[in-house]
Amino acid sequence: MLKSLTPAVLSIDLLKQMDNHFRTTIYRNYRTPLLGYTPEAVVIFAITIYNYILRPSGLAPNTTQEDYLDYITKTYREAMDVINPTLEDFIRELETIVAEPQYKDAELQPHSISEYIKYFKTGVDTENGYNAKYYPALHDFFYSAISPLRTQPYVSDRRINDIKYKADALQRHHSERLVIFIREELLTLTDQLKDLKAMPVDATPENRDGYGLPPDIEVILEQFLALASAKAQSEAETQAQDDAHIREAQARIQAEALARQAKQEPRTRTPEEYLELFISTLEPHYTSLSSKYASLHQASEDGVITRLDEAFACIHAGKYSKSHNLDLNTVLAQQTQAQSEILNFDNIKPILSACMHCYAYNLAPQDVLPPTVIEHGVVQGILEATRRYAPDIARRSYRPNADLAEALYSKILDHTHGFATALPLPQVAPLTDKAMKAIAKELTHSM
Repeated sequence: MLKSLTPAVLSIDLLKQMDNHFRTTIYRNYRTPLLGYTPEAVVIFAITIYNYILRPSGLAPNTTQEDYLDYITKTYREAMDVINPTLEDFIRELETIVAEPQYKDAELQPHSISEYIKYFKTGVDTENGYNAKYYPALHDFFYSAISPLRTQPYVSDRRINDIKYKADALQRHHSERLVIFIREELLTLTDQLKDLKAMPVDATPENRDGYGLPPDIEVILEQFLALASAKAQSEAETQAQDDAHIREAQARIQAEALARQAKQEPRTRTPEEYLELFISTLEPHYTSLSSKYASLHQASEDGVITRLDEAFACIHAGKYSKSHNLDLNTVLAQQTQAQSEILNFDNIKPILSACMHCYAYNLAPQDVLPPTVIEHGVVQGILEATRRYAPDIARRSYRPNADLAEALYSKILDHTHGFATALPLPQVAPLTDKAMKAIAKELTHSM
């Protein structure tokens, strides 16, 4: 009866289970198959593929079971054609080696190399049939764990070890060829099944001559398919759960993105809008300085200066009073008065706004503000404190912080001789949008 198409049999794991079955039932007494898989497992696996894949799918309508068996076992037969003659050559080399005098005593012992060579050449075995039991095939003698090749005194002979190495290398090479061939066949058939336009229906009673599977293999196949079906169902359920989680996560991420987008500020603000945001953001940071730096030159009881800004102001006062032939106390008093004015954010807000307005329009302050304003120490201090942020301000991306507030205070101190020349403050305010654009246009045409 035509078998149902069963893609699950296209698995190297099924071949491994079949191989393990034959190793435990046929390959006893330390025997090993010639290659990595037993030939029995390869043959049965080929029958399984033909009965459950090729025939029901119609992938190879002109291929008989015998044809497919011949195709699948070709690599195994090619390996035998190469390995067996080579092992026979090794036997002749071993016969020469063990004939040397140093092996005289060892060769008189049971299970010697000479004993096996005699059995191999004449078929004459020991009384208990030892060689026929443990080395029924030539490769068994070379690859068995109890072969005399792996015992003393033979393991101390480099020539014998070289023979064993070559034999092992030959076996590994052809075993790898077999594995690669079978895996490629499984991949090819899997791809061909995916390309089938429609699955065939098990409706024909026709049964061409061919081999079925032994009962013990039928049990292995039935168990394998049951486990494969359960695994596939479990994986499908897990995948469905994963897909549901992914969809939920994607929906949540999308919702959060939309929520963030709804709360986001406009990507591009007008210069006036940005200037308003800039000033309102900076103001609380700058205002906090009034408590930190209040009362400049109000000496402590012991007369010790503990504030860094006050120390700098005193240094500036000394230099300024000396260079301008002024009384030091007069300069210190000027510093105290001016510093109090500078700490009031409302007093410097117009000047700061005018400078930042230039940056917001990507214009140089000297192209917008009068020279008398530009040269004022307060303006110079503001420009030095903010110059590094000019490109970000032009992109309307910079948000002022406490560090900028500190920098403004420090740079104004430096450029006004410790606030001594800060007053009177320059009278300046931001120009209109129309005026700023006109200046930008005029500068562009004059280039």
